Amino acid sequence: MSFDAVAVDFDRMIDWPARLGREIPPISAMLRSRLATSVIDFGSGTGRHAIELSRCGFAVSCVDRSRVMRRLARSNAFPLRMKVVESLDRLQGRYDAVITIGNTLPSIRSAVQLARIFKQMRRLTMPDGLLLIQVRNYEKLLRDRVETTGLRDTGDVTYFRAYHAEDSPRGGRSVHLHLFKIDRRTAHPTVSGSIARLRGWSRSELRRALRSAGYRGIAFHSDYQLRPFSQASPDIVVVASA
Repeated sequence: MSFDAVAVDFDRMIDWPARLGREIPPISAMLRSRLATSVIDFGSGTGRHAIELSRCGFAVSCVDRSRVMRRLARSNAFPLRMKVVESLDRLQGRYDAVITIGNTLPSIRSAVQLARIFKQMRRLTMPDGLLLIQVRNYEKLLRDRVETTGLRDTGDVTYFRAYHAEDSPRGGRSVHLHLFKIDRRTAHPTVSGSIARLRGWSRSELRRALRSAGYRGIAFHSDYQLRPFSQASPDIVVVASA
């Protein structure tokens, strides 16, 4: 599945005011604790996190490979002026921090490519700069096999997501993200769906790739409040220094 295909629905399938209300305060506090003022949002999607961080006073550059996501990010940001590019190669200079949230890293399915991305991030980051990662806890998902999340009813459209995980015969964790949409805006409601194939990176795989890129002080947590990591946590939050 191309994320271009779901970009238009992306803003509707998530309760953004609630999510940003939970996530932006601890993220901005982390950035301020590291005296960060310039930030790369890698896998910025439609720009929701980047826009809120910009409103908090940070200079944010967005990176997303989806053409439609980039277009929507520019539209959502107006009248704010944010740099929105398709790859890290398009950025110059050094930034104080890099954040990457959600399914961006899981959409990278090669360990070699993951290590290359981390090396690019580190080259673009000031010495001792912050790297903040949030992904699902795929080790838990692999144990549970199936997880449903993100039920959202907008009145005329209902969205929900389901993850299905299994060991890949080629090694690693293969994850399928199923996106479902029930559209009641016509006389005859329609049901549609799409599937994204992801790589469920484990903590050991992330740590190995980060170390190979030169990151230090790698720590795994359960949430943005940096509580100690728990096997039962639905998420993994990683903090590292360039």
